[in-house]
Amino acid sequence: MPRLNAKFAKFNEHLFVYRPPLATNFNPQAWGTATMMDMTGPYAYALNLPQIGECKPGHLFMPPVVEDFQSTSSRRLPETKGHLEEKLLKDDLDYYGDTLPSQGHVIAFFSKPSTQTMPSEILYVRRDSNNRWSYREVTEEGGCRRPYLPRQHDFEGHPIRDILKADFGRFTQFLGFASVPYEGVFYYRRITPPDAEMHPFTRAVPAEVVLARR
Repeated sequence: MPRLNAKFAKFNEHLFVYRPPLATNFNPQAWGTATMMDMTGPYAYALNLPQIGECKPGHLFMPPVVEDFQSTSSRRLPETKGHLEEKLLKDDLDYYGDTLPSQGHVIAFFSKPSTQTMPSEILYVRRDSNNRWSYREVTEEGGCRRPYLPRQHDFEGHPIRDILKADFGRFTQFLGFASVPYEGVFYYRRITPPDAEMHPFTRAVPAEVVLARR
């Protein structure tokens, strides 16, 4: 794992490595528990990695205490393809631009065509094992900024088969495709869901290990 070894310098009991599952199954119920609804964000869903909580792109390899001290401007989400690529490279994800990979854990990114993009204005859409795409959109119903349950239909209610033809409403700016490399990526855990809530992810993410090498 050359990319992982290049970043790993010393023992860190809080650092984990995530390797993508061979198939990411669509399971909205797994994301419907109180912990998942209240403490995880759309990026966690796109990666199928609830342990990162509400982490944003570019911050997987950033200790949460450091992330918390980032200024509002530096924590803004990607506004352009170049900005998105920069953040994804920090997370060690592979960025493909407009090219859709035929295999792997693929994520498509969409935003509002605005120079003032806020966290709720990025849509992360992942490709599931049934060759449809799913996402969690952030809502402000009831005064709370929480994501909906995952869904595999677009804003018009049509199943998402061709990602570039789907209707995502105000999210009209396509920012590109990315995937999680097979060798994995580093991340800091933000939350530890109860074991019962992690059961659906046990088989999907079998290679989560503490990095204990020196």
